[in-house]
Amino acid sequence: MTETRIKPKPPRYAAKAQIEPTALRQAMVRAQVDEFMLAKYVGTSQNVINSWLEGTKKPSFRQARMAADRIRVPFGFLFLENLPSDALPIPDFRIVSGSDHDVISLDLREVIQAALRKQSWLSGYLEIMEAGESDFTGKGRIGDSTSDLAIGISSALNISAVTRTNKPADYLRSLVQQAEQIGVNVLRSGIVGNNTSRTLDVEEFRGFALSDQYAPFVFINGRDSERAQIFTLIHELCHLWCNQTGISDSSNSIVDTNRSNSDEAKCNQVAAEILVPDVDLLHQWRNIKNANLEVSLENISEYFQVSKSVMLIRLREHQLISQQDFNVVYSGISSYKDKRRAREGGNYYANIATRNGRKFTKVVLNAVLNQHLLLRDAADLLSISPAQVIELNERL
Repeated sequence: MTETRIKPKPPRYAAKAQIEPTALRQAMVRAQVDEFMLAKYVGTSQNVINSWLEGTKKPSFRQARMAADRIRVPFGFLFLENLPSDALPIPDFRIVSGSDHDVISLDLREVIQAALRKQSWLSGYLEIMEAGESDFTGKGRIGDSTSDLAIGISSALNISAVTRTNKPADYLRSLVQQAEQIGVNVLRSGIVGNNTSRTLDVEEFRGFALSDQYAPFVFINGRDSERAQIFTLIHELCHLWCNQTGISDSSNSIVDTNRSNSDEAKCNQVAAEILVPDVDLLHQWRNIKNANLEVSLENISEYFQVSKSVMLIRLREHQLISQQDFNVVYSGISSYKDKRRAREGGNYYANIATRNGRKFTKVVLNAVLNQHLLLRDAADLLSISPAQVIELNERL
């Protein structure tokens, strides 16, 4: 009887994902994720991540998929020699210290893409429904005088009918309602979609404008202070009035004329003139001014509901304070106070409408009710579930 010998099985080696180190590094920079952050998410060490970046070692497929999930790229992109071009879909007006932003966060990209999807659907829907073109978009030119632009926008917005209140939130809400009444869709959010764990960085951007003949959009970073949001709203409306699309400077509340981007400077000046009219400023300053400039500045900023930096520059422009006083007070303004973050609260479904724009939300819900839009497509546009669309309609 012959002896049967069992051949030993060869050792198993887990297949390695042959990812490209360059693509991995590009994706990490794009997602603003460093070696420590990626290692923590994947469950390994920084030395291992460095070995992947150097190309001396390769991750397992499981590790590579986890890495792709953390740095928010399709898994297959890690096998490319370089990541595909990822240019912004709209112009970037932001200037910081005289140079353009080098890195655009994924959060900002996703917010812009979501707003563009909303605008694309709404513009096509309104055109089909023969709703008529916007009476606001492109009525002025960026080359027009600051005074002419301010008068035109103020008249269209009927800003004289908006009452300033002691609460900036109420003033902001009234201005948003005026903008929506003239056909502008105003989105205010401090997060990506409805993901509260992905907050927007006010240092990166304060807002953007999407011009369109049927569906002009304004997005305001809801993480900013309410006074800053008021300024951003008027600033973005100026861009729409001049038929401009783009991301606005993260320091647009500081209305300085010495800016590299002349269009941003013009919109800043227009917003300042609309919110702090010349005649009203001179009258109020006579009533408010006292020996203590900082106290006077606080009081008049509260009256007009603009930041101290905006107010200071308006006072300097009208020679109501000296350049020396301006320099002293301006340098002493606390960045924390001028950039205090607003926090969301209150009704969940009311917040959904605010994030998506109440005007836009109502059009989407009406389209569903009239069977012009599928429930699942409405849910996608509003970044909520189909069940929440039904609940939202009942709540609103």
